[in-house]
Amino acid sequence: MGPHLDAIACHTTLTRLELQGCDLTTLPVAFSSLSALRHLDLSENGGLDHGWEHLAGLAGLTRLVLTYSGGTSGLLQQYRLLSCGSFTWMQSLALGTDVEEDALLAAGSEDEDEAPLEPPALQLASLLLRFTHLASLELVECMANALPSPLSSLVALRSLSLYRCGLAEGALERLPTQLTSLDLTDCGIQHLPARLSLCTGLQSLSLQGRLSALSALERLDVGDSRRLTGGLAQLSGCSRLACLQADYCPDIQVDELSGLAALRVLGLAGSCRGADSATISARLHAISGLRRLEAPSLAQAQVAEVPAAIAALSRLSSLDLSWTEGLATGWQHLAHLGSHLASLNLSGSALAAIPPQLSCLQALQRLRLDDNPALGSSPAPGWHHLLSLPCLTRLSLLRCKFAQLPQQLGPLRERARIRF
Repeated sequence: MGPHLDAIACHTTLTRLELQGCDLTTLPVAFSSLSALRHLDLSENGGLDHGWEHLAGLAGLTRLVLTYSGGTSGLLQQYRLLSCGSFTWMQSLALGTDVEEDALLAAGSEDEDEAPLEPPALQLASLLLRFTHLASLELVECMANALPSPLSSLVALRSLSLYRCGLAEGALERLPTQLTSLDLTDCGIQHLPARLSLCTGLQSLSLQGRLSALSALERLDVGDSRRLTGGLAQLSGCSRLACLQADYCPDIQVDELSGLAALRVLGLAGSCRGADSATISARLHAISGLRRLEAPSLAQAQVAEVPAAIAALSRLSSLDLSWTEGLATGWQHLAHLGSHLASLNLSGSALAAIPPQLSCLQALQRLRLDDNPALGSSPAPGWHHLLSLPCLTRLSLLRCKFAQLPQQLGPLRERARIRF
């Protein structure tokens, strides 16, 4: 294909060029004329060993894709090009190879009079220091131990892919915390790093292909992920997973959790926002199969009734149904929890009166009814239903617009702490 690319020299206004998998062996001189080029994809050209010097003058290039491009000598030329070229304004860079590092080291320098090149890992670390404007970095199968330390200095970096990098344990302790997108697909990790919890702006997280191998994983937080690549089905092999926080993940499918027999804590706050009532009911119905579940959070679930699925959860000790936009029915399902439910949160549920079924919760110790202002003005608030709860020790009635504590709660105040 090489000779046919010579004609490209006349397209001096070209800004994007994709030559993925074109069996290139050399880059033509014509490339040096593409001064307007911003995006260049040369991936999957395994025999590309020559002509790299024709890219050195493309100072306006902002995205360069070189994954699986070049044999042993070609890869060495890539490192040399990036280290010496005019790419300091690069914003997106993709590197990667399926060539073993030992082979790269054995190849050394092509010129016997030149000093051998540094090991690839050191070359990669040194060239990254040049790209202070880099916002996207893909490192595909090109590392074996740890992230290059210069990553911490790339303050503009927002997207990082470590696809099949074969990372060693502890390799992610240098993970940049400002990331919004992270791809850890098939990167060999067996435990999610604690540092991941510091990436509070993360919007996209891909763990596809590896979570099924995390058999020792006991806690996973993917909260606020706008897109969790691979879905929850990839958790099927996490036989010891006891706590899953998936708050504000709009695409969560609860039925994919059916195989997590050890799951005790489940956070689904806000995860049903925008869904229709039928979809919400179907998602929550799947919870009934998680028989060890003790503490689900269904805050902001946009449900109008207490989900029937909770009646099957014989180990439930804590339930969060706060800010559900007005619970009107389904209170009878709470009767099945009377012997074990210890904590219930009904804050912001537009309650105008205490449901009579709450009197069945004989094990209830903590009850939150905050932000239900209608309770403060209701002519029949039903406070007497709380007096028959023998274990209740904490009651929260903040922002319910009381001028003073209702007289009906007087006997309860003798044995419970009441906030209002």
